[in-house]
Amino acid sequence: MPSALKVTAENVMLSNGNNALQSTTLQTALDNEMAIQLRKLLMSSVWSIKNKTTDPLYSDPVDSQVTFSADTITVNGGGKFAAAGIINEYSTPGGLCQIVTPITYQLLSNEILYINWDTQCDESGGLAHHNSSTATVVARDTDTLTMLGVVGGHGYLGIPRISILTRVP
Repeated sequence: MPSALKVTAENVMLSNGNNALQSTTLQTALDNEMAIQLRKLLMSSVWSIKNKTTDPLYSDPVDSQVTFSADTITVNGGGKFAAAGIINEYSTPGGLCQIVTPITYQLLSNEILYINWDTQCDESGGLAHHNSSTATVVARDTDTLTMLGVVGGHGYLGIPRISILTRVP
């Protein structure tokens, strides 16, 4: 009886011509692209943000970073996270608006984040306005997340907002 042929995922080469995978072996694709659990990836991590959108609230290039903890998000630097609809501070004709509560998030799946926070504007006489949004992870590996947001938060409705997050070492 012939000995059994053992094939490991490390030995299986991938053809990347017809898919979005960047890895060249099945094992690398499984470890770095396909089997990534978003909850584990986000936990206690810091990411730089590059926004891509025609939404004028987010189109100016600013240096921002986002930090994820167990259930909150902190946006630092320029404070713009387009896919989530978050701007730390912005001016309106009625005055300055700023975030006044922790930004919380909930993972609805391994791709969708539901995000909540309150904003207070000078023009509102001290009343806080509740904001919520969803951001969908459309591509990921262990060092880069691409997120898409269209509705919710601050920004023009119907204009896609893309944020590319790169892990900060």
